[in-house]
Amino acid sequence: MKQIEIFGIVLSRRRRSLLWVAAGLGVFITWQALYAQAAPLAASFVIVSPEAGATIGSPVQLGVALNGTELGLPITGQDHLHISIDGGPAQAVYKNRVLNLPLEPGKHIIGVDLAGPTHRSLLPPKYVTFTVR
Repeated sequence: MKQIEIFGIVLSRRRRSLLWVAAGLGVFITWQALYAQAAPLAASFVIVSPEAGATIGSPVQLGVALNGTELGLPITGQDHLHISIDGGPAQAVYKNRVLNLPLEPGKHIIGVDLAGPTHRSLLPPKYVTFTVR
């Protein structure tokens, strides 16, 4: 994770609370300026389960592997996932863990989107299609 040093204080992209330390020293800086100076992380993700085209039982275990980012609450400046099942409304996920999804028998598609603290997509979403027996 890229860090920025201002007057001897190291500020991390992910630690917004340190902005108050800089402000206490009389430094006026916006988070937009911090993001502009910090090189973007090479974040990526892969849906590891279920396998595309698989026929599986319920509950379906959804596993996502992340690289270059950690999940957390947007208020702390961390990324999170938006999960959509069969085109339904997206649900936010703030911890990287295997999700057990109780799904009815039939063909399903799950969409996964990596979102930043502002809830905007950081990468194109990924989808997996499978069948529940």
